[in-house]
Amino acid sequence: MGGGDLNLKKRWHPSTRANLEKVYLAEIDAQKEQKKIEELQKEKRRERELLEIRKIKEAAGIIQKHTDRIDWMYSTSFSNQSAPDKKILSKDKPKEKEICAEKASVVGKKRWDIEAKIREDPLTKIIKSRKAHER
Repeated sequence: MGGGDLNLKKRWHPSTRANLEKVYLAEIDAQKEQKKIEELQKEKRRERELLEIRKIKEAAGIIQKHTDRIDWMYSTSFSNQSAPDKKILSKDKPKEKEICAEKASVVGKKRWDIEAKIREDPLTKIIKSRKAHER
């Protein structure tokens, strides 16, 4: 009468089809990750070998010494470069009055913006019209 193992019908049992699929997919993902790691290690080894070869050639005088710099980033050979901003390049700190004035203008703009949003909000218009009808 019995009908087999009831544990196979439990979702937590390791022999259920869904759990076997999860394990299989996890193993495949682990294999892919391992392949990526191996490729990165091979690439690092190749780069180290090339670096060692370059150092040997530089020591022997076969090639010029290579310096890892970013001078190209700071070169001024670009024709469309604009003049640098004086405010950015100046070493003087901005005066407190200028900072306060800038903050006040920003705060004023924010306040004006909030007031405009409240004025133009359709819900506030409805509330105002209801209050006007009640009076």
